[in-house]
Amino acid sequence: MLFVPLCLIAATGQRLSTIEVQHVRPSRMLQRMREFYFSNSSPWPFRGVDDRKGVLYVAGSDHVVDETRTIVREFDVAPRKVSVTATIDSAIDKLQYEVTGKINNGQHWTTGDAEVGVGLTFTPRVNPDNTVTLVIDYQLGDGKPERTVCRLKSKTPLEVFKSSEPAPKDVLPIEPKITVEAHVLDQ
Repeated sequence: MLFVPLCLIAATGQRLSTIEVQHVRPSRMLQRMREFYFSNSSPWPFRGVDDRKGVLYVAGSDHVVDETRTIVREFDVAPRKVSVTATIDSAIDKLQYEVTGKINNGQHWTTGDAEVGVGLTFTPRVNPDNTVTLVIDYQLGDGKPERTVCRLKSKTPLEVFKSSEPAPKDVLPIEPKITVEAHVLDQ
């Protein structure tokens, strides 16, 4: 099946080259590249992709192939790793513990504790100044899911929320004190 396109490429004087992709799935990278770099008016140099081999197939002059290789390097970047630590302190339940997750920039990490009644999902985004914007989705007991977004300096703890009202004598509050910190691992 590749014979016809190869014949057409050879007849037009273009060369077919492969570009290796090291850190991401080539087909997904190709989708992002189409959105950012190649408009409908500019020629699309890609002639195929092989996710299993981790390569893109490019056709064009030496100049086009070199330019495309430069653009591919901008997108072929290993995700930065972020360490997120949450400390959950429930005076009512007489529990305090700390959990740490090491995840890629932009991924989700979910943790929780049924006894204390808390569920947490963290999604970090590394900023150019190496601060971390952290999206925190949480649910306390049977309450509705909530979301907060904060920007954290490296290893600077931030109290996300805490019980703000004293509990009535016959009801135990389910809102523990939760503190988070995050830092980029590859600094």
